Amino acid sequence: MQINKYFLSALTSFIIWGFFSLALKPLKDYPSLDILFYRIFFATVLLLILTLFFRRKSIVNDQQAFNRLSPNERIKAVSLTVVGGFLLVVNWFLFIYAINHVSLQSASFAYMICPILTTILAYFILKERLSKWQWLSVFLCVISCVVLSYGHLLELVYSLTIAFSFAFYLISQQERQLLKCPSQSLQKHQKKVLTEKNFS
Repeated sequence: MQINKYFLSALTSFIIWGFFSLALKPLKDYPSLDILFYRIFFATVLLLILTLFFRRKSIVNDQQAFNRLSPNERIKAVSLTVVGGFLLVVNWFLFIYAINHVSLQSASFAYMICPILTTILAYFILKERLSKWQWLSVFLCVISCVVLSYGHLLELVYSLTIAFSFAFYLISQQERQLLKCPSQSLQKHQKKVLTEKNFS
């Protein structure tokens, strides 16, 4: 597998995400919704600053790309963006709640099974094809997840809910890319990151 900037971006995001629980655990006495609000607020401010100062050209290109869409495609693009935002908020809230009120294992397990669910959903929703070896990889991952979750039914329910919310978010954003509609830089490269992450 060729190591490029998309692979490094995905690897870096997983490393950062792996240490995210260290910041959440000390905040367990605060309501999960409050933590989520501050995360969304500061993330929005940071992204606005980065976009306005470093990605002005991308804003113009995105606006031009959006204007080239047909009215129905614009509606679909906006709808998928709203749905994706809702799914991401649900995912963040459940992840924070799971870490602080369920177990760290349930939260980490969710993102271990997320690539499996994303691959399966992409096969059925996006009609992406999988080779026999890829299906074998999916099957082995499912078996390993069943073994690891044995005796922890409640944690498994939280893990599946978190994983499904993020998997559907990724699918919705990939569906947006099929419209060739504008998106942020991370969303533009999601397909390449997912391809490398999911059994490339």
